[in-house]
Amino acid sequence: MRFVVYLPLLATGFAAVGGPWLAARLPARAGLWTVTGGVVAAAAGSTWSLLLLVATLVDELPGWERESDPEPVPDAVAVGCAAVLAVLCLRAATAVHRRRRLYREVRAACPAGPGELVVLADDEPRAFALPGGSGRIVVSAGMLRALTPPQRRVLLAHERAHLHGRHHLLLGAADLSVALNPLLLAARHAVAFCCERAADESAAAEVGDRALTARALAVAALAGAGRPHDLGFGDHAVLRRVTALRSAPPPGRPVLVLAAAAVCLAVAGVEFDATVDFARLLATLLSG
Repeated sequence: MRFVVYLPLLATGFAAVGGPWLAARLPARAGLWTVTGGVVAAAAGSTWSLLLLVATLVDELPGWERESDPEPVPDAVAVGCAAVLAVLCLRAATAVHRRRRLYREVRAACPAGPGELVVLADDEPRAFALPGGSGRIVVSAGMLRALTPPQRRVLLAHERAHLHGRHHLLLGAADLSVALNPLLLAARHAVAFCCERAADESAAAEVGDRALTARALAVAALAGAGRPHDLGFGDHAVLRRVTALRSAPPPGRPVLVLAAAAVCLAVAGVEFDATVDFARLLATLLSG
């Protein structure tokens, strides 16, 4: 097979570096979709390349090998890719199972009842959006005590934005991508940051006060400092988020979005070319 099959593996570096870079420069919602798309495209591309490299072992099957034909890929490379792919698939299955189990456990721990708001009798400050059905907002009594009434409106608007934006699906896609390609971890953090920024901007628009939103974010972050956020929504780069809220929203940069889309399309084109290359190899083996 030609060298193009390896190019999507190299594209991982562009996503790992470009994801955080784009997250810092694009408007929140545009950055969220652009970075998530890049992460998913990079993970899908690298996984498909590994699969194609492993599939070249087909020429080792009984009755298929032909001494006159050169090896499409050295067997050592194909076997190594098979081992790596097996480990990555196991990581992906584990990540999916762990996330589903976490959501089940959290839903079971939340008291049943009507309405979107669930207040936990817990002095530890915490708040998170719980997807599923129409979605629910879970807030502890400790967090409510830490905030003023206007700040509570901001908190609820922020968590509601997570639910309406289906941010758990985007974070889940990013988590799965990192399981399949651990080199994308920095880009996954960028996706989480963009989720929070998108929710911040939505909350600021709903309450109509960016300064109030920034204060509420800072107070909530200080109140819940040191607590893990297992559902994936948390205090990602709070200082950067507060600074962003105290400034005007960044201008739209369609050129950056189009450039990122072009890279994703290029990866898809390279994968298509590599797949056609493998199909020709398979046809040659079948014809022999």
